[in-house]
Amino acid sequence: FIRQMSSRKRVLPTFAHACRTITDRTEKDLNKLIDTHAKDKTFNDQGRLESYVVEDGFTKRHAILQRAFDDFAIFSESLPKMAVVSVVSLFDAFLSRTLKNVYKAKPDILNSCTRQISFTELIEFGSIENAREFIIDKEIETLLRDSHISQFEWLSKRLDVKLTTLPSWKDFVELTERRNLLVHADGRASIHYIETCKKYDIKIDQAIAPG
Repeated sequence: FIRQMSSRKRVLPTFAHACRTITDRTEKDLNKLIDTHAKDKTFNDQGRLESYVVEDGFTKRHAILQRAFDDFAIFSESLPKMAVVSVVSLFDAFLSRTLKNVYKAKPDILNSCTRQISFTELIEFGSIENAREFIIDKEIETLLRDSHISQFEWLSKRLDVKLTTLPSWKDFVELTERRNLLVHADGRASIHYIETCKKYDIKIDQAIAPG
């Protein structure tokens, strides 16, 4: 898990810079073509080019450059968002493996489980141990669908360890909540996100509002 995180920390800035460089180069090539082979140009009040007509013989080249610039620009903007989603996904996978080991190290935790299986299912499992593994997997799946805050509270309670007092706790909460916004709301702030940050005294820009 740490090696996976380290690789992203080391390589991502270089990769982002390279992507930005290619985007700028593609935009430069597109603007050069427009400057040389476009006419009937119109500009808005800020002096930005709004429309133009490409000369015959250069429309295909223009389309290729425009598409390339759009693709690289979109990807460059999306890369930081993808990185956040990636690192939280890595953590979720790591947590899943950790929970598996928690159940192995402290099998008595399962004693409080109220999940039920039918007699028919028990026969199909073939043994109590197989049934136990099935229940553990289901318990882990249920916990992973819960919020990261709830997951840490569960671990703190079961292991009798204060995890929510870690120095990085607030950063972790904000990062995981931001990941949820990126995955489910295209990065738009929600009331839940803002209220969660307030609840845990996480400093965010005062201009941030729902939507």
